[in-house]
Amino acid sequence: MEDPIRFAVVGAIGYSAVHLEQVAALAERGRGRLVACAMIDKASHPDTVAELEAGGVRVFDSYAEMLVACRGQADVVTLPVPIHLHGPMAVAALNAGYHVLLEKPAAGCLADVDEMIAARDATGKQCAVGFQQLYSVPIRTLKRYIAEGRLGRVKRIRMMALWPRNPAYYARNTWAGKLFFNGRPVYDSPFHNALAHQVMNMLYLASAQPGCAAYPVHTEAELFRAYPIESFDTGCMRVRTDTDVQLVFAASHACAVTIGPMMELEAEKATVRCQMEKETLVCYADGSMASIAWDDSRARMFDSVVDAVKGNAGEPLCTLEMARPQVACTEAIHRAATIIPIGRGHISQGQEGQLEIAGIKQAVQQAYATGLMFSEIGAPFSAHLRSQI
Repeated sequence: MEDPIRFAVVGAIGYSAVHLEQVAALAERGRGRLVACAMIDKASHPDTVAELEAGGVRVFDSYAEMLVACRGQADVVTLPVPIHLHGPMAVAALNAGYHVLLEKPAAGCLADVDEMIAARDATGKQCAVGFQQLYSVPIRTLKRYIAEGRLGRVKRIRMMALWPRNPAYYARNTWAGKLFFNGRPVYDSPFHNALAHQVMNMLYLASAQPGCAAYPVHTEAELFRAYPIESFDTGCMRVRTDTDVQLVFAASHACAVTIGPMMELEAEKATVRCQMEKETLVCYADGSMASIAWDDSRARMFDSVVDAVKGNAGEPLCTLEMARPQVACTEAIHRAATIIPIGRGHISQGQEGQLEIAGIKQAVQQAYATGLMFSEIGAPFSAHLRSQI
């Protein structure tokens, strides 16, 4: 029977609880076990601390202390932490001799990603990035079909999402909605946080090379904010990749209804329509169709980390190199566009302070259908941009 991989998780509430659940699932199958947890606010959660310690888990109130104390007693550190801390915390864990599972996105900037790559290579450890949808059956199957040429050359991929968020979303921590925090890049936005998975999926499927994602070489963007934040809550980007695939993504958090994420991939021999984590349909040019069911991709991701650490696989599916183009895309859209505050006349307020931009549903759906930017379809809130064209 194989020895379980020993995990140390940073945090125990919020999204950290998801990591704890996944390690517990590994433990049920004898593949992993939780040995340590770092909680900077231990005193605020005495019941959680007591439960962890009752299970034999060492709980630390200092990340640095945990790295020192658990050396040789833990194999993998998982980092469901704020975006601006990804780089320094991952580098610290790698240099201390741990493998790392890093939440998405890889980092706030390319410089941090490159520093992590250097630390990983110097230490010989693994560093996986938590884009779990890449591990799903539909995305993996589509990638294989593209690599095999079954769909023909991919020409364009379009994505849309309406994901409402209320003021509590931006008040949940000190870095939400920020471009920088304590001098470090965050670039918190739909494209670099809640919907970063979808940007990653597009870049991954835009490359026919196994284990690779396409890289953005030309980027257009229109970025807006309805909420009183530094970053944007509504945006549209159009990207040309180094594989000559056009990517279009329109999304908003300032909306009243949830739609998507939806993806349409157009290739020479087929069109793929996908509602993420619900339904994927491949429509071939000859009239035949095939559906691909979704699965528990997060569990598959943790299994992939275990396999990589044990040496059963060369590396996890989503490496720092694969996740790097998504960070490059984020940097590119901020170079391509300034963030425009939306006039109050275009905004209404619903329950719990939820903001909705007038016409946002129609604008996002039309951008998705046509591949045009908000200003090009005449979205009312983009009048300032249209006046510049």
